[in-house]
Amino acid sequence: MAAKRVGQRRQGLARDRLDLVRARRSPCLLPAHAERHRPLSIAAASNGRQPMVEQLSDEERGEALDELDEWDYDEGRDAISRSFTFDDFSEAFAFMTRVALLAEKHDHHPEWSNVWNRVDITLTTHDAGGLSHRDVTMAEAIDDLVD
Repeated sequence: MAAKRVGQRRQGLARDRLDLVRARRSPCLLPAHAERHRPLSIAAASNGRQPMVEQLSDEERGEALDELDEWDYDEGRDAISRSFTFDDFSEAFAFMTRVALLAEKHDHHPEWSNVWNRVDITLTTHDAGGLSHRDVTMAEAIDDLVD
């Protein structure tokens, strides 16, 4: 019975992958559940709504940066970044996996890179044109993973 469920799950994943491949070729072939996975600007344009995410005000940015003392502010990009160092590649990769799950949950994905035991993360909200509450929330969630 369990083998049958695994087989059915694999078939479902294969269908989802095929849907995504087709979607890359033609946006009109996206399945209904993929709407939330499309970039906000495309999703907003397709349903007539404007993006709901707003850039932080100077006061909000200052308060957020005071609380995120481990994160560095890049004024030129209006972004925050942080480097994490682990004992080895496996720990770094496990951390990235946990961050990836958070990113999916928050529907907010970081810019990041990994070299052996180091993970560098940058957060900014492109649709808002800079730092937003989504970045602050994501940074706090990431900090909770390592504290």
